[in-house]
Amino acid sequence: MTQPHELPSEQEILAMPEAEYMNPLQLAFFHDRLTRQLELLRDQAQMTAHRLREVENVSDPADRASLEEEYTVNSKPATAKAS
Repeated sequence: MTQPHELPSEQEILAMPEAEYMNPLQLAFFHDRLTRQLELLRDQAQMTAHRLREVENVSDPADRASLEEEYTVNSKPATAKAS
């Protein structure tokens, strides 16, 4: 089991009895998880907005399409990590 100041692992959460559902330790675990996901989502939204502003500055449609494809390919691993 974890130390009092540490959050439990996902496996520890799943192993807890149903009677302990959403106890303070579980609430802290999910609060931490959701906070980290929110930060990641905000970071990705900022990067996307920045990239869209860059694409707007490209006048050639072929260059714009190339940039959009590059951003899509580069963003796939970041999306997979978030899951």
